[in-house]
Amino acid sequence: MNYSEAVSFLDSYVNYEKLPDYRWTQAAFRLDRMFRMLELLGDPHTKYPLVHVAGTKGKGSTCAFAASVLQEHGLKAGLYLSPHVRDLRERISIDGSWIEKEDFAQLMGELRPAIEQVEKEMIPTTYFEILTALAMMHFAREKADVAVFEVGIGGRLDATNVVTPVVSVITSIGFDHTDKLGDTLGEIAGEKCGIVKPGVPVVSAPQVPEASETIERICAQRGSPLRVITDSGEYEVSKLGIEGIHQRVNAACAMGALEELEKAGLVKLDSAKVAGGLAKAFLSARFQVVPGEPCYLLDGAHNEDSLKALVDSLRERADLVGRKKVALVGLASDKDLRACLAVLNEVVDEFIFTRTSNPRAAAPEELLKILTEFGAGPARAVEDIGAAHRMGLEAAGSGGLVIVTGSFYLAGDIASIIMNDAEATG
Repeated sequence: MNYSEAVSFLDSYVNYEKLPDYRWTQAAFRLDRMFRMLELLGDPHTKYPLVHVAGTKGKGSTCAFAASVLQEHGLKAGLYLSPHVRDLRERISIDGSWIEKEDFAQLMGELRPAIEQVEKEMIPTTYFEILTALAMMHFAREKADVAVFEVGIGGRLDATNVVTPVVSVITSIGFDHTDKLGDTLGEIAGEKCGIVKPGVPVVSAPQVPEASETIERICAQRGSPLRVITDSGEYEVSKLGIEGIHQRVNAACAMGALEELEKAGLVKLDSAKVAGGLAKAFLSARFQVVPGEPCYLLDGAHNEDSLKALVDSLRERADLVGRKKVALVGLASDKDLRACLAVLNEVVDEFIFTRTSNPRAAAPEELLKILTEFGAGPARAVEDIGAAHRMGLEAAGSGGLVIVTGSFYLAGDIASIIMNDAEATG
């Protein structure tokens, strides 16, 4: 099996990230499938210590900060993230290097018999389960010193929730996937706290009372020591590699987790190496500024809370504030579209709506209709992403800013266009 064949095999399985609608039930999301598949593979997820991270926003950044600091301390740090922006292999990396295509293909070939055996015994596995198992195999094969795993969705029924980590992390909780995780922040927090294991310490970002009460109750029930970090800069450093004012909280969550690893004797934290690791952390499409005239701001923010963080961060960037701001926006239809657009409308001068490659994408005309009800400035709806991109460049002008947001799919598509254009012009 080569890499192309491995990806085709993976793509043949149901991918809930791309389904427009599905039921979030124990029947469909069954951890017994993961446990059985991993048992057939020799339980690779038990071969190294782990950090397990759930939450509504900031999960990926928290994971990236933690892995970068571990790497700076000389540890071989595995990192499992979702979704990817441009390349599937972004999701699985060690010390910042994506899994090689040859390794991906080889591991998929070894994984396939276990998948087929599980299918004989139970219902078929899923895209995310297979990818998660492959990441666990890769980290074991490469003898990672520590691995950092980001939860896909929720926590309780997520495929990553087969691990028993050294520390569990709950980042900021907000409203997202309410049709699956619950209509209240307490219910959503309960799903996220599904990753809390008996006796395993938990680090939490500051939460609204409804969410914090749920976290405190579940941690107490399971005998899991809880530490709530503050956002007052208790790990203040001169530079964070991932920009945005909200990243200070994510970096603090990462450091809280790393201090638990230190208590467990897995790392001896050094202040200079901590600062270096936090400064070197990188994650695509998280307030990612691409210089140029106009310049781009790529951000995968896709719900009201994450878009508020984007807007607040933008207001802090003096070099961007004075530019004409043209937003190239694609949103999924299951989001609170009105709330998302209201947030962006606070800072955007002109909107161009397009349809992302996500099957759950909202129609550009629907987004345009909602925006017009605000009495907002100029706006257009364009189905084709390439055409929308060209319109965005023209509208922003040489001194402007093109904000690409609403979807990691859109951020990835535009990043590809930017890279291809750069290669074409030499």
